[in-house]
Amino acid sequence: MEFPVEASRVEIPVPYIDCEVRNEGNDAVLDVSINGHLIPQQSSKSRDTLIIHTTSAEMPTLPIVVEWGTVLAITASPRRIVWSGSAGAGHLAAVSLAHSGGKAFNALGIQSTWHYLRASSPTNISAAEHKLNIVMDAEAKAGMYYEKVIIKLDGPEQNELEISVAVALR
Repeated sequence: MEFPVEASRVEIPVPYIDCEVRNEGNDAVLDVSINGHLIPQQSSKSRDTLIIHTTSAEMPTLPIVVEWGTVLAITASPRRIVWSGSAGAGHLAAVSLAHSGGKAFNALGIQSTWHYLRASSPTNISAAEHKLNIVMDAEAKAGMYYEKVIIKLDGPEQNELEISVAVALR
């Protein structure tokens, strides 16, 4: 604004975000911080809106969006699979699951959002890395598909992992 505006208070919807306000001349400076220890364990990203209350009659409140994401402990390589080709041909992709800290984990189960898509089960042995194959059956019909393979995990840090699968069959 062209005249001094003060931020009088901030509404914060979650316990893991903190915001300190410094009024400096015509500006209000917000120091936003996130305490990772207070983020719920299974959360890996969020979009939270802070409401800034000001002394301005023209703009008494101002929403500020804070978008954040954490690095997942267990990741898939590749993270997404893309297949293109003729209907009637099956496809296979080798996938590796690994813990970034080298900790052992177990894949408890695998689900797919499409009945033509399945995955081999990794061994029931707890390990820092697992290998599996994701397969699309040859019976899949022509079309565009955007599906997911969801892997249930036993770790307290992360209880599932999603692999995106895009398929274009003609």
